[in-house]
Amino acid sequence: MSTRCVICLEEDGRYKGAYCRWDGYPRDAGMILLKAYSDRTLLDRLISLGGISTLHVSIDGTSFLGDGRWPKTAEDPADLMEDVGADYAYVFGEDERWTMRRYGVPESADLLAVLREECPSSFRSYGGQQAVHGQDDAVLRYDGGDGYGKDLLHGGGHYGGADYA
Repeated sequence: MSTRCVICLEEDGRYKGAYCRWDGYPRDAGMILLKAYSDRTLLDRLISLGGISTLHVSIDGTSFLGDGRWPKTAEDPADLMEDVGADYAYVFGEDERWTMRRYGVPESADLLAVLREECPSSFRSYGGQQAVHGQDDAVLRYDGGDGYGKDLLHGGGHYGGADYA
Protein backbone atom coordinates (compact mmCIF):
# COMPACT_ATOMS: atom_id res chain seq x y z
CA MET A 1 0.00 0.00 0.00
CA SER A 2 1.24 3.48 -0.81
CA THR A 3 1.90 6.32 1.62
CA ARG A 4 0.46 9.33 -0.12
CA CYS A 5 1.43 12.94 0.42
CA VAL A 6 0.91 16.35 -1.10
CA ILE A 7 3.74 18.75 -1.77
CA CYS A 8 2.76 22.41 -1.49
CA LEU A 9 4.19 25.81 -2.20
CA GLU A 10 2.67 28.71 -0.27
CA GLU A 11 1.98 31.72 -2.48
CA ASP A 12 0.13 34.79 -1.20
CA GLY A 13 -1.60 32.80 1.54
CA ARG A 14 -2.77 30.05 -0.85
CA TYR A 15 -1.25 26.64 -1.49
CA LYS A 16 -0.30 25.26 -4.88
CA GLY A 17 0.23 21.54 -4.58
CA ALA A 18 0.92 18.25 -6.30
CA TYR A 19 0.01 14.75 -5.18
CA CYS A 20 2.76 12.17 -4.62
CA ARG A 21 1.64 8.53 -4.61
CA TRP A 22 4.61 6.61 -3.12
CA ASP A 23 6.94 6.99 -0.12
CA GLY A 24 5.27 9.99 1.52
CA TYR A 25 6.82 9.36 4.95
CA PRO A 26 9.00 12.13 6.42
CA ARG A 27 12.11 9.90 6.18
CA ASP A 28 11.48 9.52 2.44
CA ALA A 29 9.62 12.40 0.74
CA GLY A 30 10.27 14.81 3.60
CA MET A 31 14.01 14.20 3.54
CA ILE A 32 14.18 14.53 -0.25
CA LEU A 33 12.18 17.77 -0.22
CA LEU A 34 14.33 19.30 2.51
CA LYS A 35 17.58 18.37 0.80
CA ALA A 36 16.76 18.82 -2.88
CA TYR A 37 13.77 21.17 -3.20
CA SER A 38 14.39 24.05 -0.79
CA ASP A 39 14.52 26.42 -3.75
CA ARG A 40 11.22 28.12 -4.57
CA THR A 41 11.77 28.15 -8.36
CA LEU A 42 12.78 24.48 -8.51
CA LEU A 43 9.89 23.43 -6.28
CA ASP A 44 7.43 25.42 -8.36
CA ARG A 45 8.70 23.63 -11.46
CA LEU A 46 8.31 20.22 -9.77
CA ILE A 47 4.73 20.98 -8.67
CA SER A 48 3.82 22.46 -12.05
CA LEU A 49 4.71 19.18 -13.77
CA GLY A 50 1.72 17.56 -12.05
CA GLY A 51 1.00 14.48 -9.96
CA ILE A 52 4.03 12.46 -8.90
CA SER A 53 4.32 8.70 -8.77
CA THR A 54 7.79 8.54 -7.19
CA LEU A 55 9.74 11.58 -5.96
CA HIS A 56 13.48 11.69 -6.62
CA VAL A 57 16.19 14.21 -5.72
CA SER A 58 16.15 15.45 -9.30
CA ILE A 59 13.19 16.41 -11.43
CA ASP A 60 14.58 14.26 -14.24
CA GLY A 61 14.60 11.23 -11.94
CA THR A 62 11.07 11.88 -10.65
CA SER A 63 8.32 9.83 -12.27
CA PHE A 64 5.08 11.70 -12.92
CA LEU A 65 1.54 10.37 -13.17
CA GLY A 66 0.60 12.32 -16.28
CA ASP A 67 -3.09 12.25 -15.36
CA GLY A 68 -3.67 15.99 -15.77
CA ARG A 69 -5.33 16.35 -12.34
CA TRP A 70 -2.50 18.29 -10.72
CA PRO A 71 -1.33 20.88 -9.73
CA LYS A 72 -4.22 22.24 -7.70
CA THR A 73 -4.59 25.31 -5.51
CA ALA A 74 -6.35 25.51 -2.15
CA GLU A 75 -6.87 27.78 0.83
CA ASP A 76 -5.46 25.10 3.15
CA PRO A 77 -3.15 22.12 2.54
CA ALA A 78 -5.68 19.95 4.40
CA ASP A 79 -8.07 20.42 1.46
CA LEU A 80 -5.48 18.93 -0.90
CA MET A 81 -4.83 16.10 1.55
CA GLU A 82 -8.54 15.28 1.70
CA ASP A 83 -8.77 15.23 -2.07
CA VAL A 84 -6.44 12.20 -2.31
CA GLY A 85 -6.52 10.75 1.20
CA ALA A 86 -2.93 11.83 1.81
CA ASP A 87 -1.19 10.90 5.04
CA TYR A 88 1.15 13.90 4.94
CA ALA A 89 1.36 17.42 3.52
CA TYR A 90 4.71 19.14 3.04
CA VAL A 91 4.58 22.92 2.70
CA PHE A 92 7.38 25.24 1.61
CA GLY A 93 6.23 28.49 3.16
CA GLU A 94 6.65 32.10 2.19
CA ASP A 95 9.26 32.21 4.97
CA GLU A 96 11.39 29.75 2.89
CA ARG A 97 11.02 26.96 5.46
CA TRP A 98 9.52 23.48 5.19
CA THR A 99 6.71 22.40 7.48
CA MET A 100 4.68 19.22 7.48
CA ARG A 101 1.23 18.20 8.57
CA ARG A 102 0.00 14.70 9.39
CA TYR A 103 -3.49 13.58 8.46
CA GLY A 104 -5.96 14.42 11.24
CA VAL A 105 -3.55 16.81 13.00
CA PRO A 106 -4.44 20.45 12.33
CA GLU A 107 -1.12 21.89 13.49
CA SER A 108 1.93 22.04 11.25
CA ALA A 109 5.37 21.02 12.49
CA ASP A 110 8.80 22.17 11.38
CA LEU A 111 10.01 19.47 8.97
CA LEU A 112 13.63 19.67 10.08
CA ALA A 113 12.62 19.19 13.73
CA VAL A 114 10.48 16.18 12.81
CA LEU A 115 13.34 14.62 10.85
CA ARG A 116 15.81 15.22 13.68
CA GLU A 117 13.45 13.37 16.03
CA GLU A 118 12.35 10.54 13.71
CA CYS A 119 15.61 10.01 11.79
CA PRO A 120 18.48 10.89 14.16
CA SER A 121 20.98 8.76 12.21
CA SER A 122 20.51 11.12 9.25
CA PHE A 123 22.37 13.90 11.06
CA ARG A 124 26.09 14.14 11.73
CA SER A 125 28.13 16.86 13.36
CA TYR A 126 30.89 18.71 11.57
CA GLY A 127 32.93 21.19 13.55
CA GLY A 128 33.33 24.62 12.04
CA GLN A 129 30.64 24.31 9.34
CA GLN A 130 27.55 26.44 9.37
CA ALA A 131 24.62 24.46 10.72
CA VAL A 132 21.24 23.78 9.23
CA HIS A 133 18.94 26.22 11.08
CA GLY A 134 21.99 27.10 13.21
CA GLN A 135 21.53 24.03 15.38
CA ASP A 136 24.77 22.71 16.89
CA ASP A 137 26.72 22.35 13.66
CA ALA A 138 24.38 19.52 12.62
CA VAL A 139 24.64 18.72 8.95
CA LEU A 140 21.87 16.81 7.22
CA ARG A 141 22.75 13.42 5.76
CA TYR A 142 20.43 10.72 4.48
CA ASP A 143 21.07 7.01 5.04
CA GLY A 144 18.09 5.53 3.23
CA GLY A 145 19.96 2.55 1.79
CA ASP A 146 17.47 2.58 -1.07
CA GLY A 147 19.34 4.36 -3.84
CA TYR A 148 18.30 7.84 -2.77
CA GLY A 149 21.01 7.91 -0.13
CA LYS A 150 23.84 8.05 -2.63
CA ASP A 151 22.33 11.03 -4.42
CA LEU A 152 21.57 12.92 -1.24
CA LEU A 153 25.03 12.45 0.24
CA HIS A 154 26.77 14.32 -2.58
CA GLY A 155 27.04 18.06 -2.81
CA GLY A 156 25.94 20.88 -0.62
CA GLY A 157 22.69 22.65 -0.24
CA HIS A 158 20.97 25.66 1.19
CA TYR A 159 18.10 25.71 3.63
CA GLY A 160 16.69 28.40 5.87
CA GLY A 161 19.62 30.75 5.31
CA ALA A 162 22.26 28.14 6.18
CA ASP A 163 24.54 26.17 3.92
CA TYR A 164 25.15 22.49 4.61
CA ALA A 165 27.27 19.75 3.13
